[in-house]
Amino acid sequence: MKTEWMRRMRNPRGGAALLMEFVAALVMVQAMAGIRSLDFRFILPWLFLLFFMEGLRNQSPKAWIGGLAGAALFEILYFVQPETFGLFSAYTVIVPAGGFLLGRMLWSMAEEWRKARDIFPKLLAGGALLLAANGLFLEGVLLLENAAQAIGVFVLLFVLYLQLWSIWKRTGRGNGYVVLGAALFSFFSATGNPAIFDSFGWWGYISALLCWFCLFYAALECCFSIADRTELYDGGEEKRRPWLWGLGFFCLIAAVDCIFLLAFFPGVMEYDSFQQMCQVLGDPYSNHHPWLHTMLIKGIWELGLLVLGSTNRAFALYSLFSISMLSFAFSCVIVWLRSKGMRKGSLIVLGLLYVLSPINQMYSIIMWKDIPFAVSILLFTLLLCILRDRIAEGKSCLACWILFVPLGFCVCFFRSNGLYVFLGMIPFMIWAFWKRKKAVLPAIGLVLIAGALYKGPVFHYFDVAEPDTIESLSIPAQQIAAVITYDGRISEEQKAFLSNVIDLEKVPEAYTSSPTCSDAIKDLVRETDNQEFITEHAGEFLKTWLDLFWKNKRIYVRAFVNETAGYWYHKTYFPFIWATYIQENGMGIDRDSKLPESAVLQIRAYLDAYKAHFDEYLSTGLYVYVFFAALLTSLRKKSRYLLAFLPSLGIWGTLLLATPVWADLRYAYAIYVSVPFLVCLALLPERRPKSVAIK
Repeated sequence: MKTEWMRRMRNPRGGAALLMEFVAALVMVQAMAGIRSLDFRFILPWLFLLFFMEGLRNQSPKAWIGGLAGAALFEILYFVQPETFGLFSAYTVIVPAGGFLLGRMLWSMAEEWRKARDIFPKLLAGGALLLAANGLFLEGVLLLENAAQAIGVFVLLFVLYLQLWSIWKRTGRGNGYVVLGAALFSFFSATGNPAIFDSFGWWGYISALLCWFCLFYAALECCFSIADRTELYDGGEEKRRPWLWGLGFFCLIAAVDCIFLLAFFPGVMEYDSFQQMCQVLGDPYSNHHPWLHTMLIKGIWELGLLVLGSTNRAFALYSLFSISMLSFAFSCVIVWLRSKGMRKGSLIVLGLLYVLSPINQMYSIIMWKDIPFAVSILLFTLLLCILRDRIAEGKSCLACWILFVPLGFCVCFFRSNGLYVFLGMIPFMIWAFWKRKKAVLPAIGLVLIAGALYKGPVFHYFDVAEPDTIESLSIPAQQIAAVITYDGRISEEQKAFLSNVIDLEKVPEAYTSSPTCSDAIKDLVRETDNQEFITEHAGEFLKTWLDLFWKNKRIYVRAFVNETAGYWYHKTYFPFIWATYIQENGMGIDRDSKLPESAVLQIRAYLDAYKAHFDEYLSTGLYVYVFFAALLTSLRKKSRYLLAFLPSLGIWGTLLLATPVWADLRYAYAIYVSVPFLVCLALLPERRPKSVAIK
């Protein structure tokens, strides 16, 4: 057993090797940050993380000389900075360690470059470096405020040049998926920073576009290379009793989440939750927040009152149910991946990502619709993978198709955009499961019939009110408001038409107070109380919206960027990623922590530290980038599980069409919980089934 473990540790394609490469590359990135050459306000450090991981593959026997030189240089650069992190900072160790690793890598790559005879890749890499450097300096990503920074920037550009040369030498023309991904990410990165256009016009924007294209081209080549050489699975062998892994992680995840429940007992109820609880206690029903979720709350609440006899305990029962939901979904993912042959070490790392995420821990005790929706999406994604396996193996799975119906229904109705996600997937599901058309067509049909009954007779019987019209028009409302605010081109006739639904004089103040959230503008529309006019004149509103677009393209684009950037731009700040309070309610639901005050304070400090970490290093948009990188990897491999990416892709698309706020993680929480699974899916080796006969 010890020999097997050591063999895997030495395996350059194994998960342990990947983890060591990641840690070493992270030390190098932090060393560059320590000498103030990399700034995590931009995505550049994450791209260099991939460059470093790729560059660490092969080391020259004499590279230790470069390592020592790098360690000495970096330590000097650290201490000659006008402002350092301090003598006793962790950077005092990280900087020379990163310098040593970077020096070894550069020595090896430079030696390989010197021996290369072909001049064309060297010239091409030089041209790409000039494009990248020009854009980075224009955007202020690279700074030359002092000599130490200048040396650090030179080292970065040298690394980038060698990486570009190495990629072009190895791959030649590249491939379409790299070009597609680089074009997509460069568009996101250049468009998400409007300041570059404001300062330099189209020349600056095109420079940024070319810069990020070169950088993402190199990063995606590194990403694909890392994926190709990484083996997280034992040859696709199915493991026995994978359910034991699921059971173990279910208990572990639930136990950790319960600690947070005890600290914030009986759970978290913010304003949205309060509105749903008001309906539970007798207010008129509304589908503004999904009525399906409200009824779930009502059922658990009434059961809790009946069995536990306390409002706080009844509320806590819902929190326990939410914890169980998330734990069950994560454990199902672990069971399936183990059954596909994922190695123990890789499975433990994945499980710990779920266990140790403060976001998952807090969301498990918040009464938000986003949690059951995320669980539904994750389980539906997993079900699609199972069905694809059954099709490939020529097996039927009646239980899976039966499960398809309630899961599909939950996807449709636990969030308002879920229905559009499911409808958009229907053609692809029919195509993917056409060999089982006698199963897939009735299953989809039953979901749609159940949805029609739910939204029709059931809503009518319980007198459930639909959300008001303006709720689903956040993007066009913000764009029209921006035209009015910034004195765009709009006729008096159009102003008179719009004044039927909104007080135009109040629009500038409302929009400028919140250009990244549509609530202020929607509230103005509600003040006028004439939303029937929008419904009755829908065609005229569409015509007005399109006409204003052609007259005010730049204002429209800027308003769209302001409202949606958090879901496609890598660095946007959002004030909070969770809630910890109980809304004043008069329902007898109050904070009653079951842990000592000192323990609660430590947990709050832990959450504050993670929030600061998230703000500095991570973002909702960054998880979207990882999602697309996994999707491109699967497309390149022609994976049989491509269908599994559609739920998250659909959620992302609907957010761009109708999000009310620019960067709230909870709106994309389903993507957040799906990304680790989808990354593992992208790394799953393809293997042909022994039998593909369809009986």
